[in-house]
Amino acid sequence: MTTKNKIAIAIFIIAITLIIVVTIFFHHQSSETIQTPSALVKIAKVKQIPMAKTLVTYGMVSLAPEHIQQITIQNEALVQQIFVTQGQHVNKGDPLLRLSTTASSRLNLENAKIAVDFAKKEVDRLEKLRSQYLATNADVQAVKQNLAKSEAALNNLNQQQQNETGKVLQSDCNCNIVAINVQPGQVVSPATILLTYANTNEVQIRLGIEYDDLAKIHVGQKVVITSIYNNSLSYTASINNITDQIDPKTGLIDVIVPLGNVMGLIPGSMIEGKIFIEPEKNMLAVPRSAVLYENDKPYVFVDINGKAIKRWITVGEDNGQFVAIKSGINANESVVIAGNYELKNGMTLRVESQP
Repeated sequence: MTTKNKIAIAIFIIAITLIIVVTIFFHHQSSETIQTPSALVKIAKVKQIPMAKTLVTYGMVSLAPEHIQQITIQNEALVQQIFVTQGQHVNKGDPLLRLSTTASSRLNLENAKIAVDFAKKEVDRLEKLRSQYLATNADVQAVKQNLAKSEAALNNLNQQQQNETGKVLQSDCNCNIVAINVQPGQVVSPATILLTYANTNEVQIRLGIEYDDLAKIHVGQKVVITSIYNNSLSYTASINNITDQIDPKTGLIDVIVPLGNVMGLIPGSMIEGKIFIEPEKNMLAVPRSAVLYENDKPYVFVDINGKAIKRWITVGEDNGQFVAIKSGINANESVVIAGNYELKNGMTLRVESQP
């Protein structure tokens, strides 16, 4: 073999060796990349916040009974026109309905006038008899009392008819029409309830609780009321009454929470009530999104030097936004709150910068 051939073979062997080395190097780098995946996540500090043991219940907005009023009449009347509908909001001075007199009410008024005329004549007669010593002072006093009663009855009928008939009855408050009990053209008798209305700014909440939870509830407990339809409508109040019977429709016990003068809650609408069973106190807590479950056991991913470390935890109260942590993590540690569903223990974290 010539020297030139030997040199060519040596160069070929060196080239093959270099190719093999480069291939092994890049394969190793590629394997490391596959074996160490990363995930883009958001993190939050574990911190102490005020939390309390609560009982979440549901109920309905209703009108406070003490603010429900009814319109009745003292004389028979004819309903000529109704200006409102059930559920309508009316302002003070708005027209409600128009009434007119009936033949019977007019007859009652005429009879009252006749009674007054008769009583006056009776007084004149008894006074003449007394001047002739044929009647006593007591007799005259009795007929004068009867005249006074007859005149009072006539004045009352006149006043009632002026107030109730021949004109439009108006609302005396800013309120809602709860019920209309009559129809146009109907003749209504005395003491008939024409309509029911209530001040809608004075509402109360009826919450339903299970019988098993009754021992936890007492008058005076704090309650946060939130509208199911608009969670920006939220009010804080307290329990002022617990009914002592089970509602046959719901199977629950009603708890009454007066709200007073609030805006936005419509009678009949559904609400959520969060009853504070115990006073608030500072607890270690994490955002609710940080807590994951495996076989019903809670855990979180903690950011340790850029790595996702899985930690089993014991949870406490849950207020819908934060979950109290009894054990498993410490204050000021950072937990993953977004992107944690794709994490595995030891995975590299790419933390999204906070705005």
